[in-house]
Amino acid sequence: MHRSVSKAPNSNPRPPGRVLALAAACLLTLTMAGEAGAISSVNLDVRSPQDGENLTHHLNLAYLTGDTWVNAPYRRAQDVVMLIDSSGSTADPSGADVDGDGKTGRGFLGLVTNTDGGDSVLAAEIASARKLLQSFDPGITAVAVVTFDGGRTQGFGFGRQLIPDAVVEQPLTGNYHLVEGALARILQRGPDGGTNMAEGVRMAVNELTGFQSASVPRPGAERSIYLFTDGFPTLPFLGWFAAERKNVELTVYYAETAGRLGIKVHAFPVGKSALARPLATVDAARVSGGMFVPVPDPGKLPAVIEAVAALRVQRVTVLNTTTQERARVVKLNPDGTFDSLVPVRPGPNRLEIIAIATDGGSSMQNVTVNYQRPSQKSLDVSVEEARQLEKLLEIQIEEDEGGLPDRDLFLEIEVERRKAFEQAERQREELGMAREPVTSPPTAPGPGGAP
Repeated sequence: MHRSVSKAPNSNPRPPGRVLALAAACLLTLTMAGEAGAISSVNLDVRSPQDGENLTHHLNLAYLTGDTWVNAPYRRAQDVVMLIDSSGSTADPSGADVDGDGKTGRGFLGLVTNTDGGDSVLAAEIASARKLLQSFDPGITAVAVVTFDGGRTQGFGFGRQLIPDAVVEQPLTGNYHLVEGALARILQRGPDGGTNMAEGVRMAVNELTGFQSASVPRPGAERSIYLFTDGFPTLPFLGWFAAERKNVELTVYYAETAGRLGIKVHAFPVGKSALARPLATVDAARVSGGMFVPVPDPGKLPAVIEAVAALRVQRVTVLNTTTQERARVVKLNPDGTFDSLVPVRPGPNRLEIIAIATDGGSSMQNVTVNYQRPSQKSLDVSVEEARQLEKLLEIQIEEDEGGLPDRDLFLEIEVERRKAFEQAERQREELGMAREPVTSPPTAPGPGGAP
């Protein structure tokens, strides 16, 4: 299989504003590639013809087939953990009418944290988890839900008990009604406690590996963690600078462990507090190969999740760079596969294939074919291939100019990513931390352990 790297796509002339927006998005994506994972990772696999293949027929055309997908081959089984921060600070207003009751919750004179709990940051996280759930196929994707906070208790007096800092609310399941039930219970229970992010990541990794877990992971499934948080790790170590460094290192250690096990941590830090100290989430995504998607406005989190979940390959272009002729036909199928017919001339022909996602991310692959016309009058193609060629020739080329969905939103995300990366480096310098992987965890003052 061929794999490729991001590249700004060639396209037809666009209105100046769209050109600038597209150029800015591509530039920012390229600039930050490798930091914490681009918003989209476009994959392109040309199945036929193979590089260097010889074509012999009278059609003066090359018939291409291939496959495209974004972030992961979604037709494969996936095991996903939604990791939700339910600490006390998520009681704060999100700034949006999350519950749709026509009123937006807000603080009042420092006496009331939030006038509408249905509009809290936690409510925005739950709404986002539901958006994400709606994008999954229960026949392919199993979902678990884990929450984390810290120091939460239940009961009173001598019957008072300490609740674990991370809880499996729902083990992996393809029954999304159970997942919805778990999300509803989290919202009904409400926020409380500190932020033991490290324990949350550890617990999520355990659920995806089957180590001391309530879940039964599926062999061969793609595995990922979607981390929603409005803060930075404050536990299990207490204190300030030395404790903060240990808390960040422990979180990154478990994320690094996840990455070594093939598990990606997709981090969605929400609000000003999370983005003032973003090092833990930036590095958790970076070391595991996941996405880093900052959301300064908590009220926009559901919209961001919906846009990210809807990322797809929007267009495939094919160009014969030897003759500078574009494909006559490019058909992109709903499942991401594509078919194309591109003119060729006798001799070597270098074909450039580009797949472009809805957020502007792209991948390119080059294939060289050697074309020659047969000396006889017969066609060296099968009956089935002839039918495919005939069908493709009837298809009109569709240049999907229906807009670039969520372009402004993705541009906003890219700008915030750059700010967060810069702030993370300042925090790294302040805490005296290196960029190298954390090879051993700081000793945690409580239960827990590496999976």
